[in-house]
Amino acid sequence: MRNKVIFHIDVDSFFVAAETWLRPELKDKDVAISKKRAKSVVCALSYSAKEKGAKVPMKLYEVQKFCPNIIVIEPNHNLYEKLSRKIYLLLKKYSIKIEIGSIDEWYLDVTHLMNKYSNPRDLALVIQKNILKKLNITVSIGISYNKFLAKISTDLNKPFGITITEKEDIPKNIWPLPIDKYIGIGKSLSAKLKSINILTIEDLAKVNGNKKILLKEILKNKLDQYIDNANGNNYFDDVDFNKKYYSQSSIGHQVTFENNYLIDLDLIYKNLKKITMQVLDIANRRNLVAQGISITIKYANKAIFSTSTTIKNNSNTFEDLFLIVTQLFNNYWNDKPILMLGVSLFNLTNIYTYKYQSSLFDNNLNNNYVNKQNNQIVDIINEVNYKIKKDNLLLLKDFKNGAKNE
Repeated sequence: MRNKVIFHIDVDSFFVAAETWLRPELKDKDVAISKKRAKSVVCALSYSAKEKGAKVPMKLYEVQKFCPNIIVIEPNHNLYEKLSRKIYLLLKKYSIKIEIGSIDEWYLDVTHLMNKYSNPRDLALVIQKNILKKLNITVSIGISYNKFLAKISTDLNKPFGITITEKEDIPKNIWPLPIDKYIGIGKSLSAKLKSINILTIEDLAKVNGNKKILLKEILKNKLDQYIDNANGNNYFDDVDFNKKYYSQSSIGHQVTFENNYLIDLDLIYKNLKKITMQVLDIANRRNLVAQGISITIKYANKAIFSTSTTIKNNSNTFEDLFLIVTQLFNNYWNDKPILMLGVSLFNLTNIYTYKYQSSLFDNNLNNNYVNKQNNQIVDIINEVNYKIKKDNLLLLKDFKNGAKNE
């Protein structure tokens, strides 16, 4: 394997797998994740349902033609995020060089483990079996020397498959794929490429002459990058373990009071409290810290007002956030009936890259907050120690314990 050894790990039919993790009796049954309305678009299907011809994104009534007795389960995002976090923690035991691609996929740089395994497939089998044993779900793994090739490889052998793509495997594994399978080429760009007869990844890899001129007009200054990826010439597509857990600029929640406008201050505070708790819960589950907060007020006459402020010291305890929310509200409410209230957090930072160092030592911080973040702080320490190849950075309690033992 050239240069690095990178795994792309993808949960097989993630949303269905999460429901099956919660309810094992769903295993091997026809399951759809969808709102329970006939014209709702299905967002996930079990492999059993797919084998009968159902596809995502069909509407529910279309899926039911293939699977009349399909079990329909409404999306449960809290469950999906909980399972995603569990898988992440399992994977982190193999390598701290881990990048979250999305809620159901991760990249691992396992180059440093290759002296312990005869080949990458052996390690991939260990990871698959461990996740299956601990969580009773299956994952597929693509392996290569960069993220691009690893991710494409994952889909070549699903479910519960392992595919290795080395440089010499590209003509067999990658080039025959339709251009739609190229990572980063969506429907719009795919249509443009097909219009000039770029139908497969091989067509892109070998483009020349007049067709390359036409391709330049479409891809502009990214032309060489696309061609290099198609030929496997990108040796610097590394795992970024400092990347945010969720690439998200804001988190918000709002409540509309259609037939019962709010005017009573106690009821307003009660709703603001509930909304703030919901937004903070989402941020905590996604391991995000906010640097700003905003409120939105929509009045009965449909006029909308919004204001925001920064959060001092990035303190994301409920008490601090709710205090800011009520202050913003009190400063700007015009005493008129309210149709809608909303709270949003913005300028989000992943807790793993959070640099507010005083949180490691400040005894005045809310104890519950510190306890909640303890595992995350340990993750940061492990990453720093890995970079410097020494165990120099310790939690204060570990440092004191070590001193006592000397």
